[in-house]
Amino acid sequence: MGKPDTIVAIVIASNRPENLCQWLDAWQPYNDEYKIVVVEDALDNTPEILNRVSDALSWNRIEKLHGNSAWIFSKKDSCIKVAGFLKALELGADVIITLDDDCLPQTTPQQFVRQHLDNLEGKTVSRWTSSIPGLRVRGLPYQTNNQPLLGSVKISLGLWALTPDLDAPTSLGLIAEGGIEADLLTQYQPPDNHWVVPHGQLIPISGMNLAFTSDIAYAMYWPLQGEVSPYRRYDDIWGCLFAQKVLEVIRGKIVVGPPHINHVRASDPYVNLIKEAPGLQVNETLWQVFDQIKVEGDNVKEVVLKIASHMSFIDKPYSKYLNQWSNALTIWTNLVDKALNHRDRKGISLGTVTHFDDLNGNLVRKVNKEQN
Repeated sequence: MGKPDTIVAIVIASNRPENLCQWLDAWQPYNDEYKIVVVEDALDNTPEILNRVSDALSWNRIEKLHGNSAWIFSKKDSCIKVAGFLKALELGADVIITLDDDCLPQTTPQQFVRQHLDNLEGKTVSRWTSSIPGLRVRGLPYQTNNQPLLGSVKISLGLWALTPDLDAPTSLGLIAEGGIEADLLTQYQPPDNHWVVPHGQLIPISGMNLAFTSDIAYAMYWPLQGEVSPYRRYDDIWGCLFAQKVLEVIRGKIVVGPPHINHVRASDPYVNLIKEAPGLQVNETLWQVFDQIKVEGDNVKEVVLKIASHMSFIDKPYSKYLNQWSNALTIWTNLVDKALNHRDRKGISLGTVTHFDDLNGNLVRKVNKEQN
């Protein structure tokens, strides 16, 4: 799995204990080779999972860990999983993979992780590519095996088999059409090739099957959704739109393609339509907000803060939301600093001592392996 010293953490958010237990059954066989951080979108953690994961978070635990800064983490929305990103950093993760609780492995979990690492290490996309996919056109070198690896890959976006990640209007439209179109909702098979997102181009990035390197954690905050926000189901899309702006400035790359997961959708498209409606209009123009912000730099944290400072002065109907997001980013960067400092002080490696509070607020100590 990657370089010998690469530490990988898988982060998942869930508000469905039954789904969560099934997910752990599917992903846990190789848990000695990667960490699992669960963020439950609930007051407390499900007791049955505590001995099955590297660490577990809940509303109460997040409040205890982050105090006055806890407001930047969503409730009643999958966006709460960003609290797990911080915990993964504390546990020493060099690469963070985020999944949903209805996403199951197509291969072994070990192979799945290996493919994401290959993407991030630039091994799956050649420096040369054909101008026509699938056809060897004139001028394409035959000896490409000795090319240097594609550098500066920061995000690996895996795709979804069975049920693609569609918005509610598209899903309901396919259901209404029936036949082959409706089959796309349950029998979809994504392409098996990899590609690099061209510099300056934007894509919707789903958090259902996503890996990123820890050095861009400053850019991976997803804005408030759910209980304290009018918006839902845009957390990963908008958060990763911000991240794409940062990557544009620092010249970071995104690879799209395998590994795929089997997405056995647990959500209802009719319910999703109600959730998505308030954010539809914002989604049409938010990318233009980031497009008009011009900053320079090569330090991820500094670029994040520069963009955040501009967000406070954008004149849009949702300016209040942008200002809140900007304030949250400032806090987020400080929390990332603390998480990175914590692991540096502890000298954390793949074997760690994990601490979390039980339902009564008592400290539970679980030893995974010997600590360095």
